[in-house]
Amino acid sequence: MKHTLLGVVLTCSILAGCGGDNRVSSFEALFEQITGNVLSVNCSEVINSNNYKNENVIDIGRSCDIDITDSTRILGKDVSQTVDPNNIPKDAKIKIILETPVDVDELTKASHPAKEIQLLN
Repeated sequence: MKHTLLGVVLTCSILAGCGGDNRVSSFEALFEQITGNVLSVNCSEVINSNNYKNENVIDIGRSCDIDITDSTRILGKDVSQTVDPNNIPKDAKIKIILETPVDVDELTKASHPAKEIQLLN
């Protein structure tokens, strides 16, 4: 009986621990604007693709703020070229690699520093 109970507890613990990590380290988004050293991007796509709550609600027009730091690399379509963030065209598709992974729920609640930003189109 003790072994059965122990087995059930271990199985539940393992399943709870594997219950879906909702952190992202990179994502693609549409560029909206830049204010100072902060990019605003439409991050609806990453929020909807990580809809782990099985809600039938589709988020549209959700903005995320991304910090450009001194160490952020901003690359063109050709990764050998760097780009001035002020020259990123509105609605350009960009890939953002964050300095540290962030929970999807936190993307819209605060600004997050980027390690790298790359123009995709």
